[in-house]
Amino acid sequence: SDVYKRQFTMTDADVITRYLVQGEEILAWAKQRQIAGIWPIKPNYVVLTNRRFLVIEPSLLTCSFSDIHLIDFQDIHIKEHIFGATITCTSLDGKQLISSCLNSQTAIAVYQAGQEVEENARELRRQRQMEEARAAATNITMG
Repeated sequence: SDVYKRQFTMTDADVITRYLVQGEEILAWAKQRQIAGIWPIKPNYVVLTNRRFLVIEPSLLTCSFSDIHLIDFQDIHIKEHIFGATITCTSLDGKQLISSCLNSQTAIAVYQAGQEVEENARELRRQRQMEEARAAATNITMG
């Protein structure tokens, strides 16, 4: 019976890693708190990797996820409350990924890592804009 249960029970790592691509590394992650250890039956996950920010939402029959690539990463916020923490991640085009009732301690770790990613993404975009401006300035055609 215990062997049967293990075959159909996914660990946190199983749930998260199935959505990662080759070379993608987890920087921080948080899991939705379960009331009395049972509700929700399939908790949500927030994952920050070296490539993207993901919200994984498993349910009994399906599992969906949304992501924001780090180059498009604009802002991350955290709000702590009695039932845990809520993380909101916003992309440059206004897309928002929100997950609530997360374990506060691990959500703070995601937020802290996200702040660093936010700064790095801003600097990467600034460098890219400078390179594009420099390339445009040197690309003069004579007729």
